[in-house]
Amino acid sequence: MRSLSLDMWTDKQLRTLSSGGNDKLAEFFDRYDLNAEKDIKVRYATKAAAYYRKRNAALATAADFTEEEPSYEEGRCNMYDNKSIDAGKEKETPKDDGDKMDEKADPKIEPEEKEPQSPGDELEFEEPV
Repeated sequence: MRSLSLDMWTDKQLRTLSSGGNDKLAEFFDRYDLNAEKDIKVRYATKAAAYYRKRNAALATAADFTEEEPSYEEGRCNMYDNKSIDAGKEKETPKDDGDKMDEKADPKIEPEEKEPQSPGDELEFEEPV
């Protein structure tokens, strides 16, 4: 993170910042539902993020930019392996808080009871030499 008033900025960096910025990026990410993505590494490795970086650099330098904006599905793909960021994620289902037993639990096996531990019980200290 850099300070606008304390750090030195090049003209190109200032133009990049003014043509992009957090608000514009958040608005752009809304088109791809990327603001809801909790893992920032996943969010910034999408094709949508790569497109935004290229477009912003072109705007900052007044360069021609003709790349087509990715579709919703394509924008949500990882730019390195082309896999959807949704692949492998389980859809959240509402949890039943009733008295039903978990289907995976074996009713014959009782959980082990552990003695309460006080903080620091697991720490070991060496005697000074």
